Amino acid sequence: LRGVSFRAAPGETVALVGHTGAGKSTVLSLLLRFYAPTRGRILVDGVDLASLAHDDLRGRIGLVPQDLFLFRGDLSRNLVLDRAIPQAQLDRALAAVGADALIERLPGGLAHQLSERGRSLSVGERQILSFARALAGEPTILLLDEATSAVDPESETRLQRALGRLRAGRTALVVAHRLGTIVDADRILVFHHGELLETGSHRELLRQGGLYERLVRLQGGEPRRAVGA
Repeated sequence: LRGVSFRAAPGETVALVGHTGAGKSTVLSLLLRFYAPTRGRILVDGVDLASLAHDDLRGRIGLVPQDLFLFRGDLSRNLVLDRAIPQAQLDRALAAVGADALIERLPGGLAHQLSERGRSLSVGERQILSFARALAGEPTILLLDEATSAVDPESETRLQRALGRLRAGRTALVVAHRLGTIVDADRILVFHHGELLETGSHRELLRQGGLYERLVRLQGGEPRRAVGA
C-alpha cells in the first residue's frame, strides 16, 4: 500500500474493490494487526491501533472470511471459539442471520459433531455459520472478505439477506470482487497497484468513467442492486 488514507464513519459501509493484488485484503490484515504498517498510523475511534491490546482490538471486530475454517468437534465451540459468550447472546446471533433453522436440522443441534473443516456441511451452510460466529461477539466493526464469492446464486441470495442484518448498525469494510454486491455501499474505494485510485458512491464512480466504470463493464454492465461481498 502506498499513500492510502481514508475514514470509515460509525455505521457506514465502505466497499474495497480492484483487481487481484491491488491491496484490498492487505487493508483488512492491517486492521486486524496481522502485521503493522511500516509508515503512517491506523486509528480506531481516535486511538492508535498500535496502542491497543490485541484482545481489546479483536473484541471490537467481527471477521467474515471467504472460506470459514471449522475445527473437528462440536458446533457450539466452533461458533464461540473460547470467548465468554452467553448462550442467549449466541442464540440471538444465530436467529439474526437465519442460522437457527440450520441448527435445528442438524443432529444434536449445537452439540452436532463436525468433521475436519466441516466437510459434512455445504459451502453456503458454512458461510451462514461464519456470519453467526462474527455476530456472536457483538462487534462494532465488521470486516467482510469476499464473503459470498464461493457460493451458488441461490445460496448467495439467502446470504445477502443475512449480510444485511449482520451489517445493521455496524461499521463495515467490505472487500468485493463481484461489483454487483456492493452498489448500495455508502462509499466505494477503488484500489490499483497498492494505491487508492478513486472514491465515491456507485453512481459517482460510474459518472467519472475511470477504473471502476471499466470494471463494471468487464463484469457485464450495470450491476444488480445488493450489498455484501
